[in-house]
Amino acid sequence: MPATLNALKNLPLTILLFAVALCAVLSSTPAARAATDGEPTRTGQTTSSETTPTTLATPTPTPEENVEVEDDLGESEPTAEDTALRDDPAQEQQSAPETEQDFAFSSTQYRKDTNSGFVDETQPATINYETSAPSGAVTPCERVIKAHVVALDQIFFWNRLGAVQPQGMIFALRHNVVPTDGGTTLRPGRVRLRADKRPRPLVLRMNVGDCLQIDFQNLLNPTPRDEEQPATRTASIHVTGLQLVNSIRDDGSNVGRNQPVPNGLVRPGERITYTLYADAKMREGTHLLYSTAATTTGEGDGGQIPPGLFGAVNVEPRNTEWYRSQLSNEELRLAVRRKADGTIKRLPGGQPDINYDAVYPWWHRYAFQPILKIMNRNRVIVHSDLNAIIANSGEGGGARRGKITPNPYPPVAVSPNRDWPFREFTIIYHDEIGAVQAFPQFEQDGPGGLADTLHGGRDAFAINYGTGGIGAEILANRIGVGPMAGCDECLFEEFFLSSWAVGDPAMVVDRPANSLRDNIVGLPPCKIGSDLDGVKTGLRDGVCDPNRKDVPPGYKATKAFYPADPSNVHHSYLNDHTKMRVLHAGPKEHHIHHLHAHQWIKSADGDGSTYNDSQAIGPGAGFNLEISHGGGGNRNLTPGDSIFHCHFYPHFAQGMWGLWRVHDVFEEGTVLDRSGRPAQGARALPDAEIKRGTPIPAIVPLPGGTSLRFGSQTPSRRPVFTPSRSEP
Repeated sequence: MPATLNALKNLPLTILLFAVALCAVLSSTPAARAATDGEPTRTGQTTSSETTPTTLATPTPTPEENVEVEDDLGESEPTAEDTALRDDPAQEQQSAPETEQDFAFSSTQYRKDTNSGFVDETQPATINYETSAPSGAVTPCERVIKAHVVALDQIFFWNRLGAVQPQGMIFALRHNVVPTDGGTTLRPGRVRLRADKRPRPLVLRMNVGDCLQIDFQNLLNPTPRDEEQPATRTASIHVTGLQLVNSIRDDGSNVGRNQPVPNGLVRPGERITYTLYADAKMREGTHLLYSTAATTTGEGDGGQIPPGLFGAVNVEPRNTEWYRSQLSNEELRLAVRRKADGTIKRLPGGQPDINYDAVYPWWHRYAFQPILKIMNRNRVIVHSDLNAIIANSGEGGGARRGKITPNPYPPVAVSPNRDWPFREFTIIYHDEIGAVQAFPQFEQDGPGGLADTLHGGRDAFAINYGTGGIGAEILANRIGVGPMAGCDECLFEEFFLSSWAVGDPAMVVDRPANSLRDNIVGLPPCKIGSDLDGVKTGLRDGVCDPNRKDVPPGYKATKAFYPADPSNVHHSYLNDHTKMRVLHAGPKEHHIHHLHAHQWIKSADGDGSTYNDSQAIGPGAGFNLEISHGGGGNRNLTPGDSIFHCHFYPHFAQGMWGLWRVHDVFEEGTVLDRSGRPAQGARALPDAEIKRGTPIPAIVPLPGGTSLRFGSQTPSRRPVFTPSRSEP
């Protein structure tokens, strides 16, 4: 009884503490934060949620406008006992961490439940996400970096018009994958990417001198899920150009006298660990990662590559650390420093004060893992972004996030300050993609059919799982669907490479242009069959069936997905020191990487080397481009879009193109409402189809005030369009 009375005495205090915690959680939502920031917009310097709404032109190619649905959140993501990052149970938990340095990892994981509020669930962590040294008496590794990777079947869309990949097979970090069978275990054929994670080629990173330890599990369905998938269901990870540490199994290949299983190749459900070494004498660079289990048959005789089983390992300079380059507005707001009253702390130029060491809050599914840093304190890779910021770690001397120390680069006149932090774009060309085309006209053979006419403009060549062929865009204009529906002056090639007419390339939306008007928001436009027990998906039926001719006209999309990575547009700021890691996953044609408005020298270390704006690349190859004359915007300091593409006309006409967008004001990202659409009054890209516009990613500035002005020996500090901040 005394214990009960004591509990009752403490009840009001408990309720008060719960109320305070609940208010804190509610105030961390994007809408609440937007309302409490109270920061005026600084014209020409930064943007905020108080920006004046963008007035969008509204063409009228159809009788009625598209209908927007405000609250289509759907069900919360399933959780899996082995998908959350495991923390170190040997250390004690501390409260309210702001950075990884302030946090001692706990063994409790939390998740956010969008239906019932914030729920803390104490669960035993089941995967050891610490690193272990490779076996053997002698190891060359200066550090061991670890990545937990799976292969899975994943349907994905190539673009907003509706080209789709029902045979998709991809690599992903394990914690980005969830079960589809209602259970809590990741099982072969019963998994998918998280809904907020865009399918992209996997990119892993390591430094010169590091070893990369890849814990790999094959989660492909034991039998093909689509008629265009290879019959081979084993999988592997093979990385070109890196050294093997333990045995030939680390090569992940089935060649010569290598035993196919278990030496390097993995059956569905099984696991293996590969350990690879970036030789201490090698230079930074990019290396193709792919599965060698099936290297022939299928589309383009490419085996498992055309469906998507490829990625890259980028080897960075020694003594560097890596940060994400693009975030959503919500993530950026979690990564900024705040004043005592909870409002965002801003720098003199108007941009928020970014905490590059910030971690996700306790309620997030990635609680206490880094938001910007790509690797956590246990040297586990937690982000696989295509783009990154590379800066000094301080381990070899010099200021953290300052100049790379010691300087690994010889001086080159056209590339000043090469040792300053840089922005990295990973660009993977791939062909023979086998996409199901958006419109039935591509399959209409015989007299009066358009199949032969449209063949050279179909969606057939891609970059980073995105494509934008001329054929579908012209058809969309003639049919009266998509953003180009109301464009009377859009004739042929004059418009298909312009974001103003067709939207940003490779954008994925809730209602593709080839869908029926009454299609349920959030679902693909084609009929979906059961994806369990080996039943085929049915994506080659329904609206995507070539025999259907009743795709109705009209604007249909109401929002674009993936606000941190909405399209095949790579973002930087004016004068950002920039490098491109360019690869060719194959499997067939050669390509010419051509970049407009910028140049590089063929040999980055050769002061007398020739200028390039085009460079050839063959299947399996990779090279690095260090942009001359100060990086983004070139010597003329020109903001805006610069297209890059394969310079073979049939290839970029069939979708192999993207954009580099150079910004001259700070981008905080578009504030979204609960349905994932730009909030009323939020700054967004105008779009002819989507009334509220499409999201602008939050672009993380290079740290340390290191935007470069060509010819200067010190970093420029121009607050109008230099969004960087000084670091201690």
